[in-house]
Amino acid sequence: MTLRTLEQQPLTIHPDLRGRAVASPVRRVLAFAIDALLLFVPSLFVTLFAALALLALTEPATFRSVMALRTAKPGSEEHIYHLGRVAPLLVRLRCEGLPRDVEVAVEDGDLDAAGRILSGHLFVFSLNPGGTREKARDGSIRVEVGDLFPSLVRGAAFFGTAAAYFTFFAWGRRRSTLGKFVTRIEVRQLDGRPLTLWESFERFGGYLASLGTLGIGLLDLWRDANRRLAHDRMSNTAVLRIPPRGKRGR
Repeated sequence: MTLRTLEQQPLTIHPDLRGRAVASPVRRVLAFAIDALLLFVPSLFVTLFAALALLALTEPATFRSVMALRTAKPGSEEHIYHLGRVAPLLVRLRCEGLPRDVEVAVEDGDLDAAGRILSGHLFVFSLNPGGTREKARDGSIRVEVGDLFPSLVRGAAFFGTAAAYFTFFAWGRRRSTLGKFVTRIEVRQLDGRPLTLWESFERFGGYLASLGTLGIGLLDLWRDANRRLAHDRMSNTAVLRIPPRGKRGR
């Protein structure tokens, strides 16, 4: 293995970046809060899509009945039929507000009876990522969509959405997520080069390093001279104020 020696290049700041104002803690926290809010709805849709995709793969008949319920007329024989085919899934999910009579009908194999019972109830679908369960109102059945697949997969759906978002917007010459753009800050690599796709993804992965310190690493926003956090040091980046037009470097 070739012996490596400590080089100055990774520690050198490009001339175009020297003297640039670093982003304040307030701006960085505000930018992250904006990004988190913007990611909330897309993350829910990704979770819903993943849940339906998994259901289609593991239980295609149940999936077809779920899709058919969208167009079936409430109270019709078709509606009752498809409700009955969905009933076993509702029992397994232990949905809040599910009548005991439905569980008995499923145990007896009488899915049509289960469908008739369910036809008199209102379904409320929940995409609550925090896992907090609200009690179903009388006459309603609450279905937690996230229960369709394991929490590990659910977490992967949220993580994947965030990874795609932060990776894309830091990659190349974009430099700013939507939150950073609003707060007028940007991610810059110290050597002046735009981040490659892999480097941008690697920087996002560095967020886990801050989580691993139970938030203590966030003190570097005040302690570090250049306000660089763990993911900045991992990717050789800094978060800087966007200069006014006409004063921007390359």
